Amino acid sequence: MKRFFIVSIGLVFSLFICAQAWSEPLDVACDEWPPYQIEDGTGNVGGFSAEVVKAVFQRMGISLNSLKVYPWKRALKNVQDGKSHALFSANFTKERTAFVWYPEEAIIDSPWVIWIKKGSGNTYKSLEDLKGKTVGGVEGYSYTQEFWDYVKANNAFEGANSDETNFKKLHGDRFEYVIAELGNGYHVLRQLGFNDIEPVKEFPIKSDGLFIIFNKTKVSKDVVEKFSDELKKFKQEPAYQDLIKKYFS
Repeated sequence: MKRFFIVSIGLVFSLFICAQAWSEPLDVACDEWPPYQIEDGTGNVGGFSAEVVKAVFQRMGISLNSLKVYPWKRALKNVQDGKSHALFSANFTKERTAFVWYPEEAIIDSPWVIWIKKGSGNTYKSLEDLKGKTVGGVEGYSYTQEFWDYVKANNAFEGANSDETNFKKLHGDRFEYVIAELGNGYHVLRQLGFNDIEPVKEFPIKSDGLFIIFNKTKVSKDVVEKFSDELKKFKQEPAYQDLIKKYFS
């Protein structure tokens, strides 16, 4: 009986802690990465991932204290240091699991591809095609270890703070390739008005999930698991498909 009483008290205490964590308003970070996250100039953040994250938190009864846009490396450092409870949209890397929880469910799965300028004569089928050339990417993005090993060994990478900067350089013949996520790349090119750049969709660098990640010391694993469960349910509903059409049609 005594053992049962202690176990029961422990269970009630755990549920209480979990409930407290769920009710705490969260400070969430992201970068400017359309169409997944878009800052409108007045501090409001929209976009596909932002709308999905807000909808799932609402279903969980969790409110946002803040949702702020930062450069990617600063946003990642904020969640690592606990200045932000969570960050989206992030790919999976083993290194980040030292300080964040990943939900089981991704916000969306997305391909990362090489982009080339039409009529340039450049082609892409494998990393070997990058040898002697330069590929533009964003500092702090994960890409793949194979990609990083190759471009570092061949001095074939030029970093920037945004995909927009890289596409402008590709358009201006500053280098031969850009690596970017497919949906974001299309959006950026539409915004820039460039029609001379195209993706090589047949040979993706990787296909990966985009996640919201949670600081391990600020958010309990129970909350992360609950988020994943609610996200799975939301993705089966018409509202999720409506967001797909809204941002990717």
